Amino acid sequence: MFGFPAREFGLLIAAVLVVVLAGWYRSRL
Repeated sequence: MFGFPAREFGLLIAAVLVVVLAGWYRSRL
């Protein structure tokens, strides 16, 4: 579909979520 495997896309989404959650958590402290 996008030219790369769904597994790679899932890992990318997971990495982005981790970064966003980490930034949100740090901003709350």
